[in-house]
Amino acid sequence: AGSMVAEQLKLLGVTSLGLVAGAIGLVLLGGVFLRILHKFSPEAVSMILPYAVSMVFIGLLQSLAYWVLASRWAKVSFLYGGLGLVYVPLLFWFGKTPALLLNTMLLASGGAFVVILTAWIISLKKHHAPAENTANA
Repeated sequence: AGSMVAEQLKLLGVTSLGLVAGAIGLVLLGGVFLRILHKFSPEAVSMILPYAVSMVFIGLLQSLAYWVLASRWAKVSFLYGGLGLVYVPLLFWFGKTPALLLNTMLLASGGAFVVILTAWIISLKKHHAPAENTANA
């Protein structure tokens, strides 16, 4: 079980690197893309970073959610769904402008990632405990 967890953690690490690389690319090349699309403005450029970081958090959330669903961890799955139900109204409530929407996405997706990651780690330890610990439980 330990090697399986290690392999899954490696996969999560590769996913994280891919998401971060994409975000860095978007931040570095965002101005170029905006110029190509004839949408360049200081306001648009200022929205790239919160968007890119939000996408990293959302991608990591999805990655953890796939694992949770595949592992049949119902409690964490329901937590993920509940956070999703809170996320959308938050965006409607606080996202009155594009900049506020992106900042809300950043805070909400980052907060949801911390919550799901914590629940995931707790479940991982619970479900993949060494055999000697489960025998005493």
